Amino acid sequence: MGKEIKAILLILFLPTIMVGFIGVFLVTGVIASVGGEDTDEGSTSMDVDFEFANLSELVLAYEPLVREYAEAEGIPEYVPILLAIMMQESGGNGSDPMQISEAHCGSIGCVTNPQQSIEYGVKRFKELIELADGNLLVALQAYNYGTNFINWIKDKGGEYTLDLATQYSREIYEREKAKGRGDMYKCNIGNSATFGSCYGDYLYVQHVMRYVGASSSVVGSGVWGNPLPFMRVTSGYRTSERPNHNGIDYSCNRQHIPVYAVDDGVVEESLYGVRGQGFGGYGNIVLIKHNDSLYSLYAHLQDRYVVKGQTVQKGQAIGTCGGSGDSGMNSYTIHLHLEARTKKFGGYVSPAKFFSY
Repeated sequence: MGKEIKAILLILFLPTIMVGFIGVFLVTGVIASVGGEDTDEGSTSMDVDFEFANLSELVLAYEPLVREYAEAEGIPEYVPILLAIMMQESGGNGSDPMQISEAHCGSIGCVTNPQQSIEYGVKRFKELIELADGNLLVALQAYNYGTNFINWIKDKGGEYTLDLATQYSREIYEREKAKGRGDMYKCNIGNSATFGSCYGDYLYVQHVMRYVGASSSVVGSGVWGNPLPFMRVTSGYRTSERPNHNGIDYSCNRQHIPVYAVDDGVVEESLYGVRGQGFGGYGNIVLIKHNDSLYSLYAHLQDRYVVKGQTVQKGQAIGTCGGSGDSGMNSYTIHLHLEARTKKFGGYVSPAKFFSY
């Protein structure tokens, strides 16, 4: 559901901080910047329908009211986003399910009923989207950090990255500590204690978007491009030495170089693989769905630049080579493990089948 919107996916995360999010991204969501035209390498301009995902019954019960206010504000396409914010903020519980009191009046508890909370929450989101020039990522993070984040990130180039969200949190936290207010912050979100990013929720975009799905008409060409600048095989598909090796390993020349999507598609998963979820031992993975019977999987990544539901284009950087997961136990460590699958779990075929050479 949700109306068709134009999405520019400008995800250019700087490599440093994605490795530690074990289990955080079991279900992550779309990261998209709304509006404009394709201007940057690695960006995508696609028609995307946002959908509901993993919402509680309490949140879903508010959908008609959220839609009413969203339509009144002229942003009905964002209804799934608004419900996802509610899910992250409160799960639909309490008298202020959008947790908008502090932003609305400067103090917690000033909003006393759900209808008021939704009205103000929708208006606040619209304000942030407009201030962020239609950039959904920036607007979402500002819902947690406050309006100043938008001006701050514009000075940094205007595009959201997880690195910048972490940096902002760290800077504000250091400022608060200098004022003797550091004990107000618990440093218990993700790796905030390690990064010093204890102000707000530096993972807010990811936390919200795990409750959003995306349907898309994106279909890959079926002819794959190179995922790396050079293609040197270090371990083949199901060789006699490794009959259970369900992909091809490629050298990254011992460097954390970019890894590129082999074809157009939609990110089916972007997470750190843990036992029992289907990607155990793979470390940081990105799984891209190219059509109903073809997926590409990129494993042992150092960094992930994309999230679940995001549309990507052939040749777009989706992460960097790494040695995460069980790969770290091997001497070669930094490499790309690439798989081709006919279904999300299983249906392995050799990736070599899809390259044009």
